[in-house]
Amino acid sequence: MPVNLKPLGANVYSAFLVKREIKEGEELLMLKADVSRAGEAFSKGFGIALLRFQELFGYLADIEKGAPALKQIMRRETESIWRGMKGGDFDRYINRAVFESLPVEKLEAMIEASFAAKYATHLRIAHASALALAHAMVDEILMQACWMSAYADPSAWLKDVEAQKLSIKELAGQSVDDLLQNAVLAKVSSYERMSVACKTTRLLKICGKQIGEVSPDFQLDHGRMEAIDRRRHDMLHSLSPDEPLPGGLGDLEFMQRSAIKIILAVASRYGLKANVEDAWKHGFGQAAPFDVDVGTFVGTNA
Repeated sequence: MPVNLKPLGANVYSAFLVKREIKEGEELLMLKADVSRAGEAFSKGFGIALLRFQELFGYLADIEKGAPALKQIMRRETESIWRGMKGGDFDRYINRAVFESLPVEKLEAMIEASFAAKYATHLRIAHASALALAHAMVDEILMQACWMSAYADPSAWLKDVEAQKLSIKELAGQSVDDLLQNAVLAKVSSYERMSVACKTTRLLKICGKQIGEVSPDFQLDHGRMEAIDRRRHDMLHSLSPDEPLPGGLGDLEFMQRSAIKIILAVASRYGLKANVEDAWKHGFGQAAPFDVDVGTFVGTNA
């Protein structure tokens, strides 16, 4: 079924006329847009992209700043365990004589090696948690970008649903307009279960022109994003001793900038604005502790 899109006017996204060809002639269908809800989705996604990511970076920075004290604590604990093995009541579990006969320098080396392994495990757990959380945030940001598009311009998703089969029950009592509207929303909702790569690919079809205009000094790198996602998958489904973030904070910053670039490109495509208070609420998970009177975050070129 060929579909031609006709916006009601230049830069008007309150509604779209869709021309559907049928044998008897042409029938005009009205798909209703909801710019208010599109703006809410932008506020949520942008708040996560800016504020919650900064919380994550702060968490990792705190770990780094506290490393000297943490190392001292861990070393004392490790030393206590090893020396306890040498002089404590571990006869039921180990051959204490082996530890009693160890030269001091050998015991010190074992303590140091054990501590190093323990601290490396601590960092690996922290980095693995950060990677998993960052991926979840990127996934949610891109999902909000999908909703932004669906609410601002439902017709952008029509080709995804025009061949969809419907039951007689679904047809009863609904206009074609309602059927299409519901089908579009259901299709977008199905992206909740799709990968970051799938969401990215679909969004680039919507805002391909704007993606080059937003942060032109930063380029999306699908290969790098897929490599990061593979590390996350391996980390969650195996006991791999590999470092989850071999690129350190660089990997997380890349994920954040990629998500920001895409969501701003969608905002630019439709001239959407994010509310500061809503962005704060979704970014920090609580209402802003002050009266916000500083305007709005504005999508690039809006």
